[in-house]
Amino acid sequence: RALSVLDRVRSRGREAMEKACSRASADGAALLRGLIVGDVSGMGGEVREDFTRLGLAHLLSISGFHITLMAMMALTMLRVAGD
Repeated sequence: RALSVLDRVRSRGREAMEKACSRASADGAALLRGLIVGDVSGMGGEVREDFTRLGLAHLLSISGFHITLMAMMALTMLRVAGD
């Protein structure tokens, strides 16, 4: 049951990513994928060089640390607002 929920979440995330990328240029879509999920496979030479030079993969890719921070902020907001 948990795996099916995880699969649905991944599928919805993938659909949302593709919807956002469909509105961007090819370089923009590749950059978006790189920033959000760390997928740099579709980046062209100049975009990849800039992306790597600036170190954006380490700053903006979603990681366990980012998820933890978001969860902690949400919990704090719930406690402040009252459960």
